[in-house]
Amino acid sequence: MKLTNSQKKKIIALHADGVSQTKLAKQFHVARSTIKDVLDSDTDFLQKAADANKAASEEAALSFAERMQRESEELIGEILQSVRRDFANASVRDRMGAVKIMSECFLRRDAAMGAGTGVTVTVSLEDTSEAEEVAVDDD
Repeated sequence: MKLTNSQKKKIIALHADGVSQTKLAKQFHVARSTIKDVLDSDTDFLQKAADANKAASEEAALSFAERMQRESEELIGEILQSVRRDFANASVRDRMGAVKIMSECFLRRDAAMGAGTGVTVTVSLEDTSEAEEVAVDDD
């Protein structure tokens, strides 16, 4: 059976809407290879399909990146909350150790990125914890 131009346009439109080649072949009572030939012969359709696939891929990639950003921000928020809590409960010695480690990490990062290290950071901590009374035995 030979397909009319009207049928070919309908096949192209239906396929663009997501109808499979197999279903189109059954609907129009032709072989799937005939449907493929109709679709392959329409260069505008091929370009539109390629553009649609590219747009869908870009949209999916953007959606994935946005989701990863949200999840990363949530995770960073949870980590910072935990660090704040742990830092508040830490001794002065432990706080100083943490500050030292963080500054070393930033200095290494800056050096790896080629950033200058001409910045001086001064950290002042005050021990506001109450001293424990130690019983001294005078014997």
